[in-house]
Amino acid sequence: IWGVGLEGGVDFEGEVAWLTGAVAVVTGHDRLSFAWSPRVALPPGVADALRAGRELGPVMDELTGVADSKKKLGALGFLTNGLAPRGLSWEMAFACALAPFLHPELYL
Repeated sequence: IWGVGLEGGVDFEGEVAWLTGAVAVVTGHDRLSFAWSPRVALPPGVADALRAGRELGPVMDELTGVADSKKKLGALGFLTNGLAPRGLSWEMAFACALAPFLHPELYL
């Protein structure tokens, strides 16, 4: 039995708001692994809106003019002009979280 969890969020460091995500993988054998998606600095106006208590999805919808943008390219995809679509960041983080399970002899 395996469990996989994904969570996106924003880390605030001083004036910068970083878009990021985390993946956790756990097995029924008490093995656990974490990995992070790429981080990208959000534009200052988006960071200000988040600090004021707004949610990223609606802020990005307004910025992009795309309804429910988080289910499409997402903030990362928009900010990179599609070079790093939302799904790719999760695929990479998931692949990295699998490393200890793919090479258990190296993670003793």
